[in-house]
Amino acid sequence: MGDFRVHRVKFYNYDPTSKAINNLAYSSSNARLALSRSDNSIEIWSCKDNWLLEQTIPSEPEHTVEALTWCQDVLFSAGLSGFINQFHHENFKKIRSFPCDGGSIWCLNSSHDQTLIAVGTEGGSVSLLDFLEGTIKFNCSLARQKHRIISLAWHPNDERMATGTIDNILIWSLSQKCVVQSISLPRESPNKETIVWGVRFTKDNTLISVDSSGYTSFWDGKFGTLLKNFRSHKADVLCLCVDEEGNRVWSSGVDPAIVRFERSGSDKKSWKQVRSIAHHTHDVRSLALVPDGILSAGVDNVLILNRNKSDSYRKLLGFPQQNLIHASNENLVLFQYNAAIELWKLGTAVAKETVPPGDCFQLESDPRLLLKLQAADEQSIVCSAISQSKAAEPSGSIVWVAYSSADELAIFWIVLDLQSVPPLVDVHQVTGMPEEALPAVSLVFSQSGKRLVSLTRHKLVQVWEMDNIRPRLVCSVPLDPAPTQGAHLLSVTHDGKHFAVGDHDNNVSIYRLKKGRILCTLPSHSCQPVAMCFHPTEALLAIAYSDQQIVEFDYHNCSFSEWCRRVSGHFPKFWLNDRPNIHSLYYNPGNVQQFIIANHQHLTLLDKTEDFPPPQMKQPDDDKPEAFHTVSRYQYLAHVEPLEENELLVVEVQPASLFSKLPPALPQKKFGV
Repeated sequence: MGDFRVHRVKFYNYDPTSKAINNLAYSSSNARLALSRSDNSIEIWSCKDNWLLEQTIPSEPEHTVEALTWCQDVLFSAGLSGFINQFHHENFKKIRSFPCDGGSIWCLNSSHDQTLIAVGTEGGSVSLLDFLEGTIKFNCSLARQKHRIISLAWHPNDERMATGTIDNILIWSLSQKCVVQSISLPRESPNKETIVWGVRFTKDNTLISVDSSGYTSFWDGKFGTLLKNFRSHKADVLCLCVDEEGNRVWSSGVDPAIVRFERSGSDKKSWKQVRSIAHHTHDVRSLALVPDGILSAGVDNVLILNRNKSDSYRKLLGFPQQNLIHASNENLVLFQYNAAIELWKLGTAVAKETVPPGDCFQLESDPRLLLKLQAADEQSIVCSAISQSKAAEPSGSIVWVAYSSADELAIFWIVLDLQSVPPLVDVHQVTGMPEEALPAVSLVFSQSGKRLVSLTRHKLVQVWEMDNIRPRLVCSVPLDPAPTQGAHLLSVTHDGKHFAVGDHDNNVSIYRLKKGRILCTLPSHSCQPVAMCFHPTEALLAIAYSDQQIVEFDYHNCSFSEWCRRVSGHFPKFWLNDRPNIHSLYYNPGNVQQFIIANHQHLTLLDKTEDFPPPQMKQPDDDKPEAFHTVSRYQYLAHVEPLEENELLVVEVQPASLFSKLPPALPQKKFGV
């Protein structure tokens, strides 16, 4: 397989406490999931691309996110500011905010015919908004109620609506614009309100509600009578979802068990509690129905796909797909956080020490934090990059660091003297950036450090010359073909003559950096690229796709390499099935016939000179030599990158450190204790 001296970094301080998932909204027409987190950021996931995290919409201090909905493939969010935010259907940039009468917004839902949006507010009113030709217009407000509107749901025929408030469920006739049925819920004690956290309608006019007393209740939607209720949970039931036929219901909440209900009896009018599953450790705050099953998410920062056709489930970790960690020479590593970046010097091992495989080296010097840069105005950092360091006069070295927020690109040049004790760090920010500088979604320095390549949100690549401590815009290259959904991947050759761009339309294109012209475009794949890298010396580009396929393209001959043609369609089942998306892909500097591949769970060395196992093989055979050599001892892998020949950077986020930062969960009695 090959031996590596591994820098195993565990001090990357990933903090999930601000990343609890509050809302899920799935769009069946474009197969995308929108989810909001407790830091008010919004993530867009592509469900058809192996649950690929496509994009993160940074949070805004003035806007919280309490509700999400899709309408005509357009995403809307709303919160305590009382504004509804509309996002562009391609690049998901906020294009307008619409004020809503009634104060803070607690719930938001679009009609089944995708023409109306209903908004529930703190003031007790329900506002109806028209959405036609991409524009929101106020339609009307229903009669104001005494309590805030916490939840709402449309009837499948869009003629009725149910709203959940304090101690009551109201059923509205939209043609009459009035309440036609009021359902009062009992209190467990006179001073404890019953909060209706969720409501849903089925096609046969059955109304389902969940509340703070732990009940999941089934009502006759016409007469308001109780059909059946279940004390399904030990605490508040916060969310529910119903399948399209209206025959199955799921609910969950502070008690994180997901309970399923099904129709029973010969007339299918009664309901029974079927089963309960508990894959979450903390509150479940949202459920969503998707083609593969039920998605659940909450305080523990984990998105779980519970499959309908089997008892299996899949955890989708909340780590970003893009690289947040970048290595340079001299053992320098740049760590990106939400609103800051840190520059570290890795520790060094005792010289000439030899240890058995798997054992640890004794450190001669510990890792050291050299620099922390805070983003201006606490803006969320979208991407970052670091150049290779080069010698500076009279001593030390210079390294370039760049980062981009959603609004601006910032570049720094840093003078380092790592030989002094403590190391000397002198930081200079490039001021007076030209107006042409656009915010980026990906940044890469050339190997020489003389050029910075910036992939922008405007379907444009900008190339910056870094000479004379003052960046100069060399050229702006429009993407060809122009992606409808934007681009997200960027890679530059070692000689700095070419760069490649991957987009959300499944395209990968290669450009000449000096002339700013396209060289070739790879044949379109069936799913999105997730990682790519250039060969150190040859005209080869390796791409990993979300279906776990690895391809290698010869861009001088504009054709797939001989190895790629030989292995195409022969990847084994254990490689293709239910694996997280690849986030790191590199040629091994010590043996360019090998790929270093990593996702959040596995580190794999793929040897191009060895044979593939049979395609039908479901489990790797460690006793037989084959192309795939996988290590699973690392969890969770945030980043993997080769440093020098036979040296590897492995950055882990320990599961125990994640759970230790979570708030207390509902106490559960187990095994009779």
